[in-house]
Amino acid sequence: MVDYARLKDPISEIVKADGRYPFGAYAAVFEGLERGLAAEHVKRHLTPEELVQGIAKYVATEFGFLARTVVEDLRLRIKADLRTVVETLSQCKLLVLSPANLEGIAALPRPFLVYVDDAVENDLLANSPRIEPTRFHL
Repeated sequence: MVDYARLKDPISEIVKADGRYPFGAYAAVFEGLERGLAAEHVKRHLTPEELVQGIAKYVATEFGFLARTVVEDLRLRIKADLRTVVETLSQCKLLVLSPANLEGIAALPRPFLVYVDDAVENDLLANSPRIEPTRFHL
């Protein structure tokens, strides 16, 4: 679980100094890290694709069909926005990443919102209610 007590003040300072992205955009990156590492039992660096998929999975799980709207509201519409948020967190020493990982975000093969749409679809398929066929006797 993300320790927002530790992150609240530094992220709030970033938002105040650079008003391009709201607090939630930075929080989504940390939630994406958590989701990306959830299957792993060791701490390691995520690939850019794993990070993006983790963020997409977070918004899909938390917001369902509204995920795309939430991402747009967080101003994370394109990969460049996501790269800027990640780079800012790195510059503020809240996130450790290599320059290759930063460039890797921009080089991802698909637009960020496509990752979000795919995560919503996967979440819906995995968690949708199932209707079992019944036999009616007349």
